[in-house]
Amino acid sequence: MKYSVLLVDDEPNILKALVRSLRKEPYDFLTAQSASLALGMMEQSPPDVVISDEMMPGMLGSEFLSHVRDAYPETIRMMLTGTDNIKRAERAMRDGAVFRFFRKPFDPLEIGKAIYDGILLRTVSGGDDPRMLMPMSMQAQVLEAMRPIPAQKKAAPPPAPVVDLEEAERQRQSLMADVVPKVVEHLRAKLEQARSKDEVVAVFAEIRGLLAQVNSAEHKEEIVAVFRQVWQQIESRINQ
Repeated sequence: MKYSVLLVDDEPNILKALVRSLRKEPYDFLTAQSASLALGMMEQSPPDVVISDEMMPGMLGSEFLSHVRDAYPETIRMMLTGTDNIKRAERAMRDGAVFRFFRKPFDPLEIGKAIYDGILLRTVSGGDDPRMLMPMSMQAQVLEAMRPIPAQKKAAPPPAPVVDLEEAERQRQSLMADVVPKVVEHLRAKLEQARSKDEVVAVFAEIRGLLAQVNSAEHKEEIVAVFRQVWQQIESRINQ
């Protein structure tokens, strides 16, 4: 059985370009030129994946994908967006409405990989929403590690300095560069040792939580590649 992918965009040429660029992917592609038409199609048969443009008349893609999240949480949701709408796409990811978003002009290879990754995560999780949050215990550890060391009090402290956002971001990235490989190695070992589907589901829930904490798309792809390789090695054993 092929997985189904619904493409939503008010521009027919964009839809044709998407279908043409993804034609070698092993999926059944459906298209809709509006969010309302797409919702009507989903009432008949919800797709496995939906990819929507953000800027559409009548209903924005982010609003449409929020409806899909609420009505069809098992459907993997992705967004196409222009540079001017990146913040809206990032907010949709934080809200759990979007699993992945892509800037225009899009890279068909990147979209093809994202479809595969989304379906893989959903399959091993038994159909759970792929935007599952990181377990609270792990959240607490990461947040504690990211909390800055308080400055020592002085007898006559100067006025509070303005926060250097760029330096704060560099510190956060440095911390993540140290923490993430350790977490990846820990989860990889747990996945390799899994002996049942329930154990695999639990590990992939933690993997999704880890991906939610990583901002860099490149680093996300590196992490996904590690676990895809492990999953390919153990898939036949788990499914027996």
